[in-house]
Amino acid sequence: MKVPPGDKKTVKSVYIDVDKQNSMKTLLTLITLICSVSLTTAQDEKAVPYKELQSQLPGTIAGFKITGDPDGQSMTMNGMSYSMASKDYEKGDEEMTITIMDYKGASTLYSAAAMAWTMNMEYEDDEKKVSSFKDGDFQGIIEVGKEHKEISIIAGYKERYLVQVQIQGSNEEPTARKIVNALDLSDLP
Repeated sequence: MKVPPGDKKTVKSVYIDVDKQNSMKTLLTLITLICSVSLTTAQDEKAVPYKELQSQLPGTIAGFKITGDPDGQSMTMNGMSYSMASKDYEKGDEEMTITIMDYKGASTLYSAAAMAWTMNMEYEDDEKKVSSFKDGDFQGIIEVGKEHKEISIIAGYKERYLVQVQIQGSNEEPTARKIVNALDLSDLP
């Protein structure tokens, strides 16, 4: 490509475009490599069936009683597998949902979720406060709503399960942590 003498803007623009193309090729190559490794390692790994996860969710916990039927699903695709189960609970004006997700057959999805708490992330604005935590067998992220009474915990367990506890009508962090730690998931592989 001929560049007119003294036209530095054109030269700079050409270099930037080439750098963007090289960066994009490198990124796509890296994503392809990660997906290939994940698919190869995940083919022999199976997530626990969702019915088994449902059986791990309590009928009552910390004064919350179950409402309605449990929900759940299992999915397998290209050698990866994933399952989840959830139950809804109530206590007075408070509503809670507990969800267990098994990422054994999709470990890169678990790793992506776990990245925030392994890096000791903290975030705060006028609406919420988010921070990493570690309690017993659980390590995760807790989000406390400031404007609305709500709290959400996403915690990793056995480096394959994600447990989510969401409470509407309360933003008491100690209560939410107590609920997570009261879950007995020791029967899960």
